[in-house]
Amino acid sequence: MNEFESYLTSLFEERLPSSVKDAMMYSLLNGGKRIRPRLLFAVLRAYGQK
Repeated sequence: MNEFESYLTSLFEERLPSSVKDAMMYSLLNGGKRIRPRLLFAVLRAYGQK
């Protein structure tokens, strides 16, 4: 999962207005929104896809 979070963080290194950047980072990197992606990756690993 660290690779995925690093990728998301790297997307925000561009010059964006601070308020837009903060809102986007909050919506993507908030810890409570990670259950579905983690479940998806767990299923992919279980089926040998990742």
